Amino acid sequence: MIDLRVSGALLLAAIAFSGCRDAEAQGEDFLPLIQAHFDKEPVCVAVRKFPVDSNDPWFQGNLRVLVDQGLLSEEAPPSEVSASIGPSRRFTLTQVGAGFYRPEGLPEIPRQPVLCFARRQITGIVKAEVEPPRDEDDYAPEPRKARITFSQRIVEIAAWAEAKPVQAAFSAIPVQLQTSGEEGKIEFIWKDGKWLAQPSYAFPLRDARQLGR
Repeated sequence: MIDLRVSGALLLAAIAFSGCRDAEAQGEDFLPLIQAHFDKEPVCVAVRKFPVDSNDPWFQGNLRVLVDQGLLSEEAPPSEVSASIGPSRRFTLTQVGAGFYRPEGLPEIPRQPVLCFARRQITGIVKAEVEPPRDEDDYAPEPRKARITFSQRIVEIAAWAEAKPVQAAFSAIPVQLQTSGEEGKIEFIWKDGKWLAQPSYAFPLRDARQLGR
């Protein structure tokens, strides 16, 4: 099971850096902040809200590969459901599947349920463009910014996400895994005495469209 918790060491480093070191911030100082950001944004694929009833053979076929991996169970839905949408099947999370499921979605795509199958490990800072501190009497319409290019890799990949039938049914999974080793970019703004990460679209967004109509 994937450990989606931010380690205490990272949190302490982020807190320590967020305030007192503003004037001397260097590129490497942003590494724990970037890691903390992506620990909240693990590598995931969009899914429907479970349990889900479907009479679509194509959609059922996609979900059956997750049944084969032990993430879902399949059964006949209540009679009133079948009567309203025609012959259908109900797919429900198993205890194993619930460990990878986030019904609330992620910070960058809230309210879109996802199955998370890996995480990004930030391995280094490639380039840092940090705007210098401003005097208290300096007026600027925009907050101070830092633009960071970083290296990363995908780690702790769930075995089910590497299965060929799963990758064939959920094309976003291999697309995401192929980004391992690519450089990413993220922007921070200085606000209320700390650096705040902005939404990062460095890597492909989770593709909800593949899951059917």
